[in-house]
Amino acid sequence: YDMRSEVPEEVFDTVIEGMRRATGQDGTYGTARSYVGDYPILIGSKTGTPQTEQFPNATFICFAPLYDPEIAIAVVIEDGWHGYNGA
Repeated sequence: YDMRSEVPEEVFDTVIEGMRRATGQDGTYGTARSYVGDYPILIGSKTGTPQTEQFPNATFICFAPLYDPEIAIAVVIEDGWHGYNGA
């Protein structure tokens, strides 16, 4: 199933741009900058801290190369406290 046929391309462009900025590879602050900011291939990433009743979990997703992905990684750490811990 290819959802791109039902969602405007601008939506994907916006999400990908936000995930590019999260890496901090352009010299700006990004939540994953200290982990992938100097990587030689452009990466899209996003950290997350899903809340639970007791402790926050940590999530991190990324894919590369940014504009022609060949690899994707997803990390979930129960009670991980902050998304950057997954990075």
